[in-house]
Amino acid sequence: MATFRIRPIRMAGAAGLVRAPFHLPPLREAAEHRRIPGHAHVADSAAAHAGRSDRITAHTPARRPGGGPGKLAPFLAPAVALDALRADLDARLRLDRQQTFLRAHPHGKNAAGRYDIGRFCPHACKQKNKDNVNKRENIMLWMALVAAMIFGTAVEWHGPNVSRNQIAALPSEGYAFSSRAIPLSPEETEFYGQARVMKRLYRCRSDAFILIALDGSANRHAVHDPLYCLKGSGWEITDRRALAVDGGTAERLTLSGHGERRQAVFWFSDGFSRHPSVLRYWLQTTLRRMTFGRSGNEPVMVILQSAGNEPPDWRMLLDRCLFLYEI
Repeated sequence: MATFRIRPIRMAGAAGLVRAPFHLPPLREAAEHRRIPGHAHVADSAAAHAGRSDRITAHTPARRPGGGPGKLAPFLAPAVALDALRADLDARLRLDRQQTFLRAHPHGKNAAGRYDIGRFCPHACKQKNKDNVNKRENIMLWMALVAAMIFGTAVEWHGPNVSRNQIAALPSEGYAFSSRAIPLSPEETEFYGQARVMKRLYRCRSDAFILIALDGSANRHAVHDPLYCLKGSGWEITDRRALAVDGGTAERLTLSGHGERRQAVFWFSDGFSRHPSVLRYWLQTTLRRMTFGRSGNEPVMVILQSAGNEPPDWRMLLDRCLFLYEI
């Protein structure tokens, strides 16, 4: 890049060396004479530069012997002259200047081993920084996804088994009650898979009910919402009420369908607490798998269904059949 240096003219006088005032040509007229046909925007740019230079010259006060604002004239004149020369050069070379900046790239060297210095636009740099941020975020998301996949595979591979066979602890007969096993249908066997399931018909004095206990620690997909199961079997739920049981609450359902009327009671139990919430069951099983079985026992789903059209008194029945709380 060419460098223009303007030296002040020294004149001998009575007071020594005195700087002579710098005379500027009429720049606006010079720009008009240098207008290039077919490139009006270049000439307008030169005229704009010239107009700015004229305004600076017009508003620059003349130097006065007594000092004051006139002291700035010798310093502003070279800058105005350089501006005029640059406008003249732009008009001759048909250049349209844009605001650019010089930036050194300390981490990028060329073939000669020197740092590259180039022009850049601030908007382009902002877009580049934004792209870099998005790239880092994508890398972090992919790393989190891979870590989650590895952790999920480890959980499935080393899934916790049933720490205590709660279903097998249920007695088949005892004082004032007896039971018999109900075989599973081929569809039920295929659906439950490796999950532990017990289906028995209990008789406790004058009451009869069907018990279904399901432990899904080996096949968590076998445990589902009892409401969907009952609706899928053709039953219509006409009433839902909470029922207090030992260690928590259960839910009592009134069913109608197939020309019959039944009632059912269900809850989820880990051996200490009981609740009818499917969402809480999923959270418990998920936490148990994440801690590899150290958070507690696998919750077991218990469903009691009345065997006849006349539903039993569930509160009295549960008070007499305390073995149900072994699960």
